[in-house]
Amino acid sequence: MTTAIHDNTVPDEIVRKLRGVIRRARLVTALRGALATLAVAGACVLAIMAVDYWVVIFSDAVRWAMSLAAVGATVLGGLWFIARPLAGGRSLAGSAMVIEQHHPQLQERLSSTIELLTCTDAPALRGSDELIAALARQAVGDAQDLSPAREISFRGAVRPMMVVAGLLAVLIGLLAVWPDQAGRLLWRALLANVSRVSATSLKVIRIDGADLKAWRRDGIDYVMLAGRRLQVELAVSDPAVSEARLRKSAMAGGPENVFGMARLPDAADGSRRFSMTCPPAAGSFRFRLGAGDALTRYYRVRVVAQPAVSGIDVRLEYPAYIPRGCETAEDVPGDIAAVAGSTATITIRAAAPPASGELLVDGRAHSGRPVAGPGGASAYEYRIALAKGLRARWSARLTDEYGFTSAPAEHAIEALPDKPPRVALTVPTGGRLRLKPTDRLPIVCSIADDFGPASAALQIEVDGRTLPPMPLATAPPRTPAASVEGTGVLDLAAMDMKGARQITFRVVAEDALPPARGGPGRGLSEPCVIDIDAGAATFADQVVQAAKKRLDDILQAALKDLRKSREDSAPLRRMVPKNKDLSKSVITRIDRLRGHLSSAEGSLRDAIDANAAGAFEGFSDRLAAVADGHVSKALGLAGQIKIIDDPKGRAAAADEADFQVDRSINLVNEMLKDLGPASDKAKRRLGPGDLPRGAREARTGAGPMMTDLSAATRAKLGISPADWARLPGKLRDQILQAARTDGPAEYRELIRRYFRELARRGAGGDDGGRKP
Repeated sequence: MTTAIHDNTVPDEIVRKLRGVIRRARLVTALRGALATLAVAGACVLAIMAVDYWVVIFSDAVRWAMSLAAVGATVLGGLWFIARPLAGGRSLAGSAMVIEQHHPQLQERLSSTIELLTCTDAPALRGSDELIAALARQAVGDAQDLSPAREISFRGAVRPMMVVAGLLAVLIGLLAVWPDQAGRLLWRALLANVSRVSATSLKVIRIDGADLKAWRRDGIDYVMLAGRRLQVELAVSDPAVSEARLRKSAMAGGPENVFGMARLPDAADGSRRFSMTCPPAAGSFRFRLGAGDALTRYYRVRVVAQPAVSGIDVRLEYPAYIPRGCETAEDVPGDIAAVAGSTATITIRAAAPPASGELLVDGRAHSGRPVAGPGGASAYEYRIALAKGLRARWSARLTDEYGFTSAPAEHAIEALPDKPPRVALTVPTGGRLRLKPTDRLPIVCSIADDFGPASAALQIEVDGRTLPPMPLATAPPRTPAASVEGTGVLDLAAMDMKGARQITFRVVAEDALPPARGGPGRGLSEPCVIDIDAGAATFADQVVQAAKKRLDDILQAALKDLRKSREDSAPLRRMVPKNKDLSKSVITRIDRLRGHLSSAEGSLRDAIDANAAGAFEGFSDRLAAVADGHVSKALGLAGQIKIIDDPKGRAAAADEADFQVDRSINLVNEMLKDLGPASDKAKRRLGPGDLPRGAREARTGAGPMMTDLSAATRAKLGISPADWARLPGKLRDQILQAARTDGPAEYRELIRRYFRELARRGAGGDDGGRKP
């Protein structure tokens, strides 16, 4: 002991006892703090469960906030009740003083001994070693009687233990009484992320829809096409639930749209069933189902556009015998038809890059090669040979990465046969003629072929004897599929007639179809028979005679209408000045007069058309002068009689109308008298060299040869009969040619402008009035 005193050390008996008391005190402090912290955690959990019970919370953010708040409170409780008390350690002297407070009989010997032995003061200040040693011996004896269990008890942990037990009893009681609901509330309070915890009372029976595919990757549950409807069915085992909801939001989150689900009949096991058909999908979304306070997890649906064909381009490569090369058409409807032996290159442009594309011809797939479309768009190119006899249906099928295919759209594809030429004899138009054996007959024919004829000739038989074919000149077609015109002159005097009495001819045309493909194709016109008669009129005489007859018939019809008009215009001239108001009989005469004048004007216009080829020189101008300057004016004056209020004005109009009618009758009579000399002049003017041209211009008119630009064609070009009659012969020929070939719209517009200008300039010309 002396050594211990001299070494300023506390006896081991005292140190062991005091350290035992310190350990027990720390254990009690830790236990009390742990129970207090557990009580805080339990209170937080019960508080969250209570809030979740009374308030239905669907927001994950709110739930995470509640859970994090509970965790924070628990951590703070642990710091306050455990870490803070244990942070400050107890010394031996302090522990001795705590013990001496409970044991006054120790007279502070333990604490005094520890202080004196651990003091670093000088011996003179500390005191005698013998006295300290005596005090230490007494303290050792006191320490031997100490017990840490008696000094530090666990009574300080009883209160927090009772709080924890109470909270635990409440929780156990809730789980015992309401196991499903309390268990669900407990799981929510502990795990917070409700969207990943399926409520045991909810069961998703069906998630279905048109074009819905399960994906199960990239965080996506399903993939569906835009515009389709999603159908969901839910079963709820809780009989207290009377309604269910579908909560839908954007794929990235955000506000939820809540839709009430329709109630279905209960299932056989008594569970409640609910169904919902979502609106047409416009964009990707997620949804979850709720009933009562239970929620399913999120189901994520990606919405994609259906693969679609944005355009179809076709390039046709014709067989070598057709001099067309390649033809390309963009944005075609889809039907393809070309001559057999062609090759069609079909380019399918996709609205969005597909995973694959194929062409189906009558169900058989054809692979293509990917190409770049306009602007870098995705496209597939396919080559299809149009073999002879091909007649099928084709469609494009584009498939995306999800397996969705483009909507089926079938189109026709057909290999057309190369049709033989179609030949029509346009001059002469009749099937039978009577000509002199020395006459010359102009031949004009129209040959239509798919790709233009290769040749045209006349097949001639003289009294059944076949002569060598006579080639016809053909002009190249203006468009690849347009008809061409063949011309020639059949010179009877140059033929080997040998007393022949009858000649039969027809036009034969051949196309360029090679023999290997079954060609060439041949087309024949209707036969034309020529009866040989030395006493027959010449062909030129027949042409002019037919024109004269038609013009004479038309003028006679016009003259008849004008004479009937005179029967009303002359009485009106006398009756109108005598009557202040127009009587019913006067009005009837006016209407009858206008009807006859209108019919006469129409006949004169027909006469202008009949002479449009210029067979009778000067007649077109004279006819136009009568129609425009007299008949038309009389028609207008007759109409004014009914609307003029002034009696003098009405009388003047009636007098002028009668004059114009009388003048028209005289002019038509003069033309009828001049028709004979004009026809003789036309016969002399129409020489053999003019026959093909004259016949071509006259091929649709009266008689065997007369023709003209039809009224419908003139209307399309904006040409009046009077204007047509005033045109020079050369310009008229050019317009006839343009009308036959259906010239471009720009040319037709120029013609319209030309005749509008003629009309404007002629407005101030001859008014057809009386000569002074």
